[in-house]
Amino acid sequence: HRLIRRQRQMCIRDRFKYILNCIMSDSKSILFICLGNICRSPMAEAILAHTLKDTPHNVDSCGTASYHRGESPDNRTVSTLLKNGIKTEHKARQLKQSDFEKFDYLICMDNNNLRNIKDMARRWGVSKDIVDRKVKMFGEWKPKDNNKFGEVVEDPYYGDITDFKTCFDQCSLFCKEFVSREGLL
Repeated sequence: HRLIRRQRQMCIRDRFKYILNCIMSDSKSILFICLGNICRSPMAEAILAHTLKDTPHNVDSCGTASYHRGESPDNRTVSTLLKNGIKTEHKARQLKQSDFEKFDYLICMDNNNLRNIKDMARRWGVSKDIVDRKVKMFGEWKPKDNNKFGEVVEDPYYGDITDFKTCFDQCSLFCKEFVSREGLL
């Protein structure tokens, strides 16, 4: 019983330290979310991490499903990123309850992701206030003067390399707008 109590105290202390650290610094934590975490979200993660590489901000990605847990991103995602001078070491993972505490932004790619995230949050007992404040569609950072892309980042998985290039261009544009509007640089 003492060991369990000690572990709980350490867990609470670690959470407190993390929250205090976030409050005391200007760093933000951003989590991109798609379905399987091998195409869109790791691409957005890599683009934003590359943009913010010399800042204290934390960028990660995950999926709502566990289909590809532990796998590297799709080869077409990796090759598209490399053609644009961006590397990734990402391994797919699934969204977890603690992500709602850890991240300032939980950014999803499409309406299905948004619905799945909200369902998961409700099952885990995450407050509606936290969900409303933190969970956003990536398309919310679509530049107002851009008509080339819609607000939804379409899944390129069943397409060809040109769909991955389109996904890259859209994620790059949205990341640039995100950085500008949120004052991250």
